[in-house]
Amino acid sequence: MHIKLQVDLNYYQQKEFQKLADSTTGTQYKNALALWSVLLKRAAELNQQGLIYQQPEQPLTQTVLCAWLRSKRRDSVSRSLRTLIACGLVRATATKQYRICNWSPNFVVLNGATPDSAAAHLLQDYNQPQRKQIKKATEQLLIYLNQVAEKAFAADEETQLLVAELYQHKATTAQIKRVIDWKTRQWKDDIKMRPFLRPQTLFGPKFNTYLNEVPASSKPQPAVARTRQAYLYELYAVSATVDEVVAKAAADQIVTTKKEVEAVIHEYRN
Repeated sequence: MHIKLQVDLNYYQQKEFQKLADSTTGTQYKNALALWSVLLKRAAELNQQGLIYQQPEQPLTQTVLCAWLRSKRRDSVSRSLRTLIACGLVRATATKQYRICNWSPNFVVLNGATPDSAAAHLLQDYNQPQRKQIKKATEQLLIYLNQVAEKAFAADEETQLLVAELYQHKATTAQIKRVIDWKTRQWKDDIKMRPFLRPQTLFGPKFNTYLNEVPASSKPQPAVARTRQAYLYELYAVSATVDEVVAKAAADQIVTTKKEVEAVIHEYRN
């Protein structure tokens, strides 16, 4: 079956293509566009938000790229791939696959496989251990948000992706909780704003704006009273090791030790 791909008319006028033209010679430009066309075709066939691979969960190798291009010039293919990445047209994933940048809303597959949710595909950029950690971190943050704002959010894929992107942009757990606390104090009793105490709003594009609203003099204080022991045990419940609990507590500006955490675990288990 021939795949039909709808492309935004202005896509090829974007700065990434201008950068590609400015940073390459005539031959390099043609080679890069040839590789781009092959990658775009494969991304359309998969219809997974621009993800490109031969086998799921397996790295996309230079050998495969050469086979797709029907080229034996491995060095040329490798150079073209580096150029596309440098220009922002393609990016590598944690699983050593690749993804077309800015797939949505520039491309729409008009036939072919029906895609799952965009979040599900974008989470594939992370390897399995990373996805496990993202899910744990999301669950931890939602426990906190649900307690503070009296909500009942679940750690769905869309929320996991929001949290992953926050951590990718160097946000800390303490900062995220600070935003939760601050916006809860502002919005909880406001009928119009209370519905916006949700992950899509708090963890979304305006996160840094909300974080900068928090008064510099205000220390992040838990909006729900919990004992130190309960806090540490909650961290342990979503962590793999005691060392991880100590690290997560430090991110929340709470100093603890392995000995203290182990004592808390022993107390709760008995």
